[in-house]
Amino acid sequence: MCSLPPPPRGSTIAQPRNTSRQNQYTNSQTNVQIPSSSSSTSSDNNAVKTISLNSSNSRRNNNNRNSTSGRSTTANSANNNSINYITVIQQSCVPNDIVINPWTDGQFQVVDHEIKPIGWISLNIIDSIGNTQVQARCTYDPNGSLCISTPTSFHLYECIHASKPSINCVALHPPSLPSLDDVTLPEATPNIISSETNLIPKSAGLSTTQQAQLDAIIGKFTDVFYSNDDNIGLCPYVEFKIELQHEKPIRCRPYRLSEPDRQFLKTQIEKWLKQGICRHSNSPYAAPAFIVEQPFHESTPRRVVVDFSRTINPITNIDPHPIDQMEDVIQRMAGKSYNSKMDVKSAFHCIPIRDIDTYKTGFVTPDGHYEFLRMPFGVTNGPSTMTRAIKLAYNHLADHNVNTYIDDISTSHDDFNYHLKVIYKIFEATQKAGFKLTREKTQFAVSEITLFGRIISQDGVRPDPERIAAIERYLTLKSIHEVRSFLGFANQFRKYIRNYAVIAKPLTSVLKGLEKKTNNAPIVLTDDQQRTFESLKTAITTAPILAYFKQGLPTFVETDASYSGLGAVLSQEQNGKRRVIEYASRTLKDAETRYHSNELECTAVHWALTEKFRLYLLGHKFQLITATIQTAYVVAKSALIENLHDI
Repeated sequence: MCSLPPPPRGSTIAQPRNTSRQNQYTNSQTNVQIPSSSSSTSSDNNAVKTISLNSSNSRRNNNNRNSTSGRSTTANSANNNSINYITVIQQSCVPNDIVINPWTDGQFQVVDHEIKPIGWISLNIIDSIGNTQVQARCTYDPNGSLCISTPTSFHLYECIHASKPSINCVALHPPSLPSLDDVTLPEATPNIISSETNLIPKSAGLSTTQQAQLDAIIGKFTDVFYSNDDNIGLCPYVEFKIELQHEKPIRCRPYRLSEPDRQFLKTQIEKWLKQGICRHSNSPYAAPAFIVEQPFHESTPRRVVVDFSRTINPITNIDPHPIDQMEDVIQRMAGKSYNSKMDVKSAFHCIPIRDIDTYKTGFVTPDGHYEFLRMPFGVTNGPSTMTRAIKLAYNHLADHNVNTYIDDISTSHDDFNYHLKVIYKIFEATQKAGFKLTREKTQFAVSEITLFGRIISQDGVRPDPERIAAIERYLTLKSIHEVRSFLGFANQFRKYIRNYAVIAKPLTSVLKGLEKKTNNAPIVLTDDQQRTFESLKTAITTAPILAYFKQGLPTFVETDASYSGLGAVLSQEQNGKRRVIEYASRTLKDAETRYHSNELECTAVHWALTEKFRLYLLGHKFQLITATIQTAYVVAKSALIENLHDI
């Protein structure tokens, strides 16, 4: 039996079948009591189990009750009636007089573990079109989630509470990857690929037969790789558009350059002209071009950059297309046996600019005036447009665990033959999209893959040693610019370092209140700041391997607070060992520095649970470890004071 708030007017609710009396609702609770499977009736009080629901705080629920809505998406299930899905309910309007029938069918699989349901219920799911009755089963799993199993005709039943999804859907049986029976792999023939294609890195962990199969696919699609000619590819799916807030042209003088830089710039412009990336111009716009040094870049130590921040960037209307999160890609790649990644060669230059917008990209060098015909680096909306193009090219393969981020394509699987077929489909999609892949940046069917400056393996994720090696260039910090640069570099590794914000505080305080124009101001580090500098370098070079978060395993959140900052650790019990998933930390806000220590500990808990680790913890039981018994009491009783927003 559960006790939850009434549904708002016009919302979709789940109602018991054949119920003649009106349902009664009371205030929201965080626990649901349901009879165990051994009981024959729902009134056996000696066989009651408690299911914890991960609900938002009660005060916020009451304030936003009118924003609750629900909907049921119906799919054609004529050929899929034997397939069931589970809806994991974290918060919903469930009648308090519902009848729960005992479960007698044994265990079944949910994603990555088995659960023993404790009962089933019959519901009417009411959608916006009309009433459609389905049989649902109420279950209990080790994470303490209340679940409902329905046919595929209702594989998505979503309830929105306070503008956030509060019902998640997962498959009753682990969803098998879509079939690739339409893919016929080429016959594995020794030496099928040319010596030029042999430049592609190979996996040392493959057998001779497996390597021959992979080589056969690469040999069939040699044209998708860049061949050091002028054909960098052209994507037909999108055009780069530049919508300006006003049409007042902005002109800048070219930057003065040293003779070597001027020659390098001239050579690059001539190459762009030959490749059709830019052309001579008489545009009223003129942004200055210059050279940036990238000494630690694996393939481009020097790059020509146009400073569009001086011309069109500030007045360009923003493209709202979302950009993928690197952490989401890494999580989808986690723990697989075969991993591959590909990089699109000069990806931005594969996107044509709309004809009426080319003049807006006008730029100047000491030797001439030009405008781009292809999308350049450094423009507002460039990453969004690139993401749109890459999605149009590869999104039809998303169900095969093909992931994209800007110009990177990656995929991972546990079955080698399936992995080969996915690579085949990626190559086909690359041909259609008009992209070219960079040989030197590809990895195929490896157990460990380098992605986003991290090494992703079956054991976990760790920083790329080559990326960490760049720390050696920081011998000491002599200017504000060097402090800012070092902290920007170190910040990439904060999730690997316990209490990073507290450790770095003496250095971050140097930048507090400074404007960017003070970048070149000299600085002499104090002894405390020098120790911080050395401590961060040591922590980065000794960063641990972080484990992947796995559903259904014992989960722990440890929090700590001091007047130096807040810290938290997310960990899990995996294979008999406690493994860290992520470290988190931050400094205190000004008002928080005046909190009582107990109040500060509660703030650390609230921050860790609702901000840093929220996406991991929703729908799961976890153990909270705090530094004080007072904090544990407050959290357990759900009685936080008003200014802590009801943790």
